[in-house]
Order: sequence, then structure tokens, then C-alpha cells
Amino acid sequence: MTYRSKNIQLPVMNFNEALKQVGDFGIYQKLLCILMIFPSAALCALVYFTQFFIIMVPNHWCYVEQPGSSSFTLEEWKNITLPKETADAQHTYQQCKQYDINITDIQHNQSVGYPLLLEDVDIVPCKNGWEYDFSSLYPTFATELNWVCVNDRLPYWTQTVFYVGTSIGSIVFGFISDRYGRRASIISSYAVALVAGFGSSFANSFGIFAALRFLVGACIIPLSEDPYILGLEYIGVEKRTLGIICWTTGYIIFSVICPWIAYGLRDWQLLSIITIAPLSLFVLFGKWIPESASWLLTRGRKEDAVHMLKTVAKVNGNHFTDNISQDLHEDKDGDIDMDERHLTILDLFRTPRLRKHSFIMAVAWFVTYCCYHTNTQNTSNLGTDIYDSFTYGALVEVPAMLLILFGLDFLGRRWPMILATALAGLFGLLIMGMPESKFPGSFLALALIMRVTITTEYNIIMQYSAEIYPTSLRGRGLAVLRVMGTLGLYLSPTIVYLALQNPALPLLVSGIMMLIVTVLSLFLPETLHKDLPHTLEEGEKFGRDQKIWKCPCLDHKWETKEKNKIFVCFNL
Repeated sequence: MTYRSKNIQLPVMNFNEALKQVGDFGIYQKLLCILMIFPSAALCALVYFTQFFIIMVPNHWCYVEQPGSSSFTLEEWKNITLPKETADAQHTYQQCKQYDINITDIQHNQSVGYPLLLEDVDIVPCKNGWEYDFSSLYPTFATELNWVCVNDRLPYWTQTVFYVGTSIGSIVFGFISDRYGRRASIISSYAVALVAGFGSSFANSFGIFAALRFLVGACIIPLSEDPYILGLEYIGVEKRTLGIICWTTGYIIFSVICPWIAYGLRDWQLLSIITIAPLSLFVLFGKWIPESASWLLTRGRKEDAVHMLKTVAKVNGNHFTDNISQDLHEDKDGDIDMDERHLTILDLFRTPRLRKHSFIMAVAWFVTYCCYHTNTQNTSNLGTDIYDSFTYGALVEVPAMLLILFGLDFLGRRWPMILATALAGLFGLLIMGMPESKFPGSFLALALIMRVTITTEYNIIMQYSAEIYPTSLRGRGLAVLRVMGTLGLYLSPTIVYLALQNPALPLLVSGIMMLIVTVLSLFLPETLHKDLPHTLEEGEKFGRDQKIWKCPCLDHKWETKEKNKIFVCFNL
């Protein structure tokens, strides 16, 4: 069997044809979406956002004990004991300084009716700890250990350690995925995250807590994306977008729910336990998680691949013919073996086109991860209720999902990626011309608009990257991209920290970075309506004759049914 395009003739592995015959979007694939892709995204949202809600720090100030006989209100006492912030500061009183006041003098002045002259009183760091405003937020792990003032970087360091774990986990689980299978990577990542997440709920020091959250971070991407990749490798060309739609739906719904779980529980330990416990389902029912048939073929396990395809055919109500089994062993134009166990991660960079694609995607993942998580974390600096802010931030991802639903199957992958990054960049630059004092709420509004565009890009590259890499290198290729993404995560807390100087800076930096991705994206191939490449040779030749300005929606060779196939997605 051959694929003909202009004067090029490429051998195509018969797996794609075999998948069509057993059913490439039947009951089996729908069950994968419902039981694996959707839950993995939902659990990712719970575990990831819980990370923020257990280390947040509310407004705080120096604790100065009132005399037993005093009748000061809280505001009056703060006015006497705490120096004021500058006029443009976020808080009225300084959070880490107090007046070095003698309580006896206060009592005396109060009794004789003379005001206390604070101009003559020294300002010193907090002497007796801090008080916290728990009117909206609850006690967290950070407030229990007083991660404020001289220790105010510890929440950011905790988040950075989490991301370091994400980088290392991406490498480890990427290797497991390609060497031992998608199923092994899924089960092991869920098991490690479950144990580490439960243990961190009872940590009592920075070192123990950070070490356990490091392990949770190591699992956050594989437990989220590996089920999606497994499902994608069973879904046919015309329905692949539905996989990312299913994933995005689960992520959005539980991103909205997570803040209100925190609000209802108002207990960081209970929140941590409740959001990590559902991971046990993937571990307990792991033996029913299927293995990728296409991955089995790349490992030379053809009999196992045939068995998996027979299962797909049975569930979908189709017949598995002897011809399918024969075609998987031998191509009609010759003996073509998909067994590429000899490949290593270096093969991603040995050939020119794969090297170029890997470089561009690596930059895109670095920037997208950095900007997305900067936007998410910066929510708490935008001057609104934290629960509402996180909810709005999650809800604005719905338009991003709709853009994917109605755009990826019409415009393709490349142009939506270009448009999303360009808009994110422009909105990031726009904020510098809108002072918050003159445009109240402008920072939050622009941040939410950027969230839509960055989320669109985030979801596009998940599917796009998986489609560009051949099956034999897909796990390792995605592992490299995940590592690059997590390198961007290291930078994210630092960019968020800039908001303490100017709330506009995180959005400005994100905008500039997204514009860089816009330019690089022009040099990627389009994957719409293309079979997933399986071998290294197919991956290198993929998109070789495509022009830089090519857009699928303008391709006159489309058939009418393909132009309108976006509406087929509703016929589930």
C-alpha cells in the first residue's frame, strides 16, 4: 500500500487501515474518552490547582498583643502599632514591620488622653510573629510555617521544586512510555502521585513537604497526558480533535470546581487528601487499561497488537479478518517492519526535518507552559477574590475549547496556533498602555483574555506535537517537549514575583514571549487530515512538500464532505 502525493511515493504502515476496519471511532474509542481521557484531565486539574490552594498566603501583619485593659478596635490597634504603606501599595499597612512601641506608654497615653507621637518611634521587623486575615482564605501549610517576610520566597521555591519534579518526571515517564508501554507509564505515575500526595498532606517542614511535592510534580504531566496519547493512538484521523476536546472539557470543569472545594473545606490537609484520593482508581483498575496497539507494533510485538485490535473490533461490533493480521505483518509492496526498538532519543535530532520540528516545538512548549502557568499563578495578584478569580480564569477556557472545536478541523493546527500566539502577544503589550488606576479591572480583563489565547495554544500543541512525531519516537519526543515546558515553569514563579513591583509586568513578559512563538510556528508542517507517522522515515518526510502559507481551509482539493466534517463531531 502506498501514499501518493505529487511525485513522491511513500510506504504507509497498514496500522491506520487496520484501525479503520476494526473501527477508529466506535464504542471502544468513546469508552477511552469517557473512562480515561476525561478523568485524567479532571484529576490533573484537581492535583495541579490544589498545589496553589495549600501554599497561598493571605494578607498579614505583625502581631502585637493588646493590653488586657485596652478597648481598641482592630483597625485602631493596627493604626497605632503598624507603619503605613506607600499610597500606591497593595496593602494599607506594612506586612513585615511594626512600631517599636512600649505597651506601658500606650496605656499611659490612653489614660491621660494624649495621642502617641509615632513619628518618634522606631520601625522594626515583626517581633512576635504575624496575624493573618482568614476572612476569605483559610490557614494553609504556608501560614502554619509562617512563610512570610524573610521567608516569603518559600512558596515560590516550593512551586519551583514542584516544577523540577515535572522536568525529571517527564524524562523518566517518557522513557517508560516508549520502553515499557503507555499502560506502564500511566499506572506508575498515578501510583507515585497518590503516595507522595497523601504523604505531603501530613508534612511538617519545608524539606519534607517540598520533597513529596517534587514527586507529585514528577507525575503531573504523565498522569494527565499519557491517557490522552493512548486514546489518540486508537482514534482515527477524522476524529482526533475530539480527543483534545474531551480532555479540555474535563480540565475546565474541574478547574472551576477545585477553588470551591477549597472554599467549602477551608482545611488545607483535607483538601490535599480529597483531591489526591481519586488517583487510586487508575491504580486499582489498572489491569483494565489497554496498551497501545501501534506502540506494540513498534516494539515488534505484533501478536499482542493483533490481540488488541481484535478487542477493538469486538467492542465496536466489527469483524477482524485474517487480511488485517496478515497486512500488519507484511506490506503489500514488500516486507516493511515497524519494529524500531533500536531508536534512541538522539534520533529526534539526527535528521533535518525532525530536528527543525523538535526545535520549534521545544520553544513553543517552553513559552506556552511558562506563560500559561504565569497567568494562572498571577491570578492572586490581580486584586479580586481568589475563588472568583480562579473560577473566571477556568471559565474563560471555554471559548478556547470552542475555538479548538470549530477551528482545528477547518483551519488546521498551524494557523490557529499562529493566531492564538499572536493575539496573546498583542494583549500582553497592550496592558502597558492601560494604567490600572485609570482603567479599574483592566489587568484582570486582559489577563483573562490572554488566558483564552494561551489556553488555545496550550491545547493545540498537545495534539499538534503528538501528530508530528512518529509512533516509534512519540513518547520520547513528547518527553523532550515536556522537559522544555517544565524549564519554562522554573521561570514562571520569578515572572509572577515581578507583580510585587508592577502587576503589569507578568503579562508584558508573557506577551513578548508569545510573539516569538508566532514567528517560529510558520515553519511547522500542517497535520490536518494526515495519518499519524509511525516510523522514523515517515516522520522525516512528513510535510516535506507543504508551503509556508498553506492553509487547509483554502485548499481547493478538499472534498465537500471534508469541508463540512466539523459538524460530524456532534454525531457521537
